[in-house]
Amino acid sequence: MLLATGVFGLTRALTGPEAFLAFGWRIPFLSSIILVVVGLAIRLRLRDSVVFREVLERGEAARLPVVEVLRTQSRNVLLTTGLRLSQIALFVLLTTFSLTYLQGFFGGDSQIGLTAVLISSALGILSTPVWSALSDRVGRRPLYLFGSAAGPLALALFFLAAGSGSKVLVVLSIVFGINVVHDAMYGPQAAWFAELFDTRVRYSGASLGYQIGAVLSGGFAPLIAAALLAANHGDPRLIVCYYLALSVLTFVAAYVARETYRDQIGDSL
Repeated sequence: MLLATGVFGLTRALTGPEAFLAFGWRIPFLSSIILVVVGLAIRLRLRDSVVFREVLERGEAARLPVVEVLRTQSRNVLLTTGLRLSQIALFVLLTTFSLTYLQGFFGGDSQIGLTAVLISSALGILSTPVWSALSDRVGRRPLYLFGSAAGPLALALFFLAAGSGSKVLVVLSIVFGINVVHDAMYGPQAAWFAELFDTRVRYSGASLGYQIGAVLSGGFAPLIAAALLAANHGDPRLIVCYYLALSVLTFVAAYVARETYRDQIGDSL
């Protein structure tokens, strides 16, 4: 996110607003091909976990892991999907939808949105591992409950900051929403998702919940937010209500999901 936002901001600054809209926006997207190659190279060099290699050596690996996880652990797929809803929606609303929304208050030439996202992305290098480490001490659930409960407040504060016309408040609201509230959920997420599933289907199970939640929430959140904003004549309160509904679902999922931070990952749940 830091690299992407930085490249977008630099490209926009070098090309200018009009040229950026005409052709400049293609430059960051085309340059992402480099990241695809780098990511693939890293992935090919990663080894499977010790517990999964032990399963392979015993010949117990699932032949159809997606089918098996849906048949035997569908409850955890639903829970991880629910855990994803509030987290990814808050992220895309504050890092994507916000850029368009802020233009209505600061003008199309203003880069306050990109600047705020760039700052929060840089801080995320520290805040995400801090929340992750904290979840190893106090548990995954408490942090997730905090993040899902505080999410609607964070989103409301962003809209209030935008309406105030203060660039400082906009930056602070996005930093609070991303680095404090969002990262409280995102930090422990990878560990919690993995720990909820059996070794035989761990990657498939965690990926299903992760991706389904991303599509259902993150994929549609900016479109729904734009539609609600238009339907309510520019008043963002319906957007906060929509996000509140997602937060309730995530809060319930976090409350119901098994606490795992003291578990030893092995073959069985």
